[in-house]
Amino acid sequence: MIRRPPRSTLFPYTTLFRSGFWRNLVVREGKFTDQIMVNLVTSSQGDFDEDALRETLDGLPTKKRIVSLIHTVNDSLSNAVIPERVTVLAGSSFLEEEVFNLSFRIPPFSFFQVNPFIMNVFYPELHRVLDLKGNENILDLFCGSGTISLVLSSRANSILGIELDEVAIENAHSNARINRIENLSFIAGKASKVMVENRNDWPGRFDLVVVNPPRSGISKKVVKRILEINPERVVYSSCNPNTFFQQAGWLLERYQLEIVQPFDFFPQTPHMELLAVFNRE
Repeated sequence: MIRRPPRSTLFPYTTLFRSGFWRNLVVREGKFTDQIMVNLVTSSQGDFDEDALRETLDGLPTKKRIVSLIHTVNDSLSNAVIPERVTVLAGSSFLEEEVFNLSFRIPPFSFFQVNPFIMNVFYPELHRVLDLKGNENILDLFCGSGTISLVLSSRANSILGIELDEVAIENAHSNARINRIENLSFIAGKASKVMVENRNDWPGRFDLVVVNPPRSGISKKVVKRILEINPERVVYSSCNPNTFFQQAGWLLERYQLEIVQPFDFFPQTPHMELLAVFNRE
């Protein structure tokens, strides 16, 4: 029988009055590992019975799947979950997912593709269109937790990933270790700034540049640095076709657009992912 905790006397948080306690319940699931992470988000204006919460979750039919129980305190006025204080109440600080024969550890606030099923279609196609020979040196911009770097690592000589989020870079290093991949390195920093700092050393160093930016896409500064590096090919993975087609024109100064392949990452929505390959003229 499931033991239910006492009904809370605390109120939900409202940004209108900047008061209340309960804010969000975030549940993440590893689709291929069956693992679940539960992240309870509250303000600091109250407290709750942690033991009762643990006992309640232990009594659920999914108890063996819940590998991580997190409490996040967020006093931000934003409706977004801003992790001001994070406490692991039970289990680990991450859940695991397996994609393309690789294992990934996913912390509570790290981005990971919400539809991993399509990744087992997208990544084989990425390998097919690139047809890497094993001697390529690759620069992976906006690399996040290193997913694309890890996927390409088995068919590349070396890969360097750049990502602004320091936590994501720590996670990328961790993912490389658990998969025993040694030809990867990562730098935490703003892509355009890191590229400027290395502008004298990087031209001619990379055969391929991969860009996988957020919906806003890439800036003219980043494109300028890519043109300075002068790789043989540029791969652009875009989650926003509107920004992609505008920015693709900047690359056409020196590159030909060889492939544009859409992927339905989010069925029954207007959103899609584009995979584009540019070859140097």
